[in-house]
Amino acid sequence: MAVINVLPSDGKVIDEGPVGCSADVCCDDFRHLDVGLPPEILRLKDAGYLTQAVAACDRLLEQNPEPSLAACVRAERYRMLETPLHFSVSRDQAIAMIREEWPEFTEEQFDDLINRKRIDWRFIDGELFVLDNFLDSLRVYPKEVPGMRPDSADGIALRNEMLKEMESQNGLARVITLKASVSVPGALEGEAVCAWLPVAAACRQQSRVEILDMTPEGAVAPANASARTVSWSSSSEHLFSVTYRYHIDAAYCDVYGGTLPVHPLMDAPLPEDISEDRPHIAFTPYLQQLTARVIDGLEDPLDRAVLSMIT
Repeated sequence: MAVINVLPSDGKVIDEGPVGCSADVCCDDFRHLDVGLPPEILRLKDAGYLTQAVAACDRLLEQNPEPSLAACVRAERYRMLETPLHFSVSRDQAIAMIREEWPEFTEEQFDDLINRKRIDWRFIDGELFVLDNFLDSLRVYPKEVPGMRPDSADGIALRNEMLKEMESQNGLARVITLKASVSVPGALEGEAVCAWLPVAAACRQQSRVEILDMTPEGAVAPANASARTVSWSSSSEHLFSVTYRYHIDAAYCDVYGGTLPVHPLMDAPLPEDISEDRPHIAFTPYLQQLTARVIDGLEDPLDRAVLSMIT
């Protein structure tokens, strides 16, 4: 895994300081997304006139709005700058790309895939664009796109094969070795930078965690940390990496069969695992009423969890 910062406007790697994103936004700003954009900016965004919407955000921010609204506007502005970088394939280009593999493919079939939510899309400046990797997503549905080449690295088939093995053995154990890295290409000479990389934490499913190699002077969080990382603060290093190994022992649990495995299970969820985390996870009154109606009369916690997840 390698991570680099890019300029949202042109996709170029930041090659000079100061280090950081060129858009004036921070992680905490995204906690205020449910404040919502003012209607006049939201209409521009929904219609796909992103250039005008970003300009409207700039004008509003110049007026020093209320802090939570300013945070929401900064976050939405960043998202609108990023959207064209990912939704970059026009409708005509997308159809042509499919026809390279499936010459008989029609525009009506493309519209049908859109309507059935097999292709994600956005309007940008009045024109429909799809994700740059939409072909990879389509290969997940081979029966719906029979004329396309099958995925050469068929992850679905590998997953199904492993699930069958897990079912036959009531679970699987594996030893996994990973190397993760992150770089800060825009750091100035002598500039202090901080970096964090995730490493495996010890839990009921994971054990024998070993740090095999890492950039010197890294600080490794305790083995039982809920979100374990190794971190650095350096004025000389701009590339950081860690290599680690761990043993995973995963149970197979047939949630529809009603039989709990003898295999070790995952730890019980923490309160924060099943709580709201607005704006991304919001328990609206509608969802609360729907969930209560769906699980009414069910006593088994597993049944309640399965139906709640489906809901």
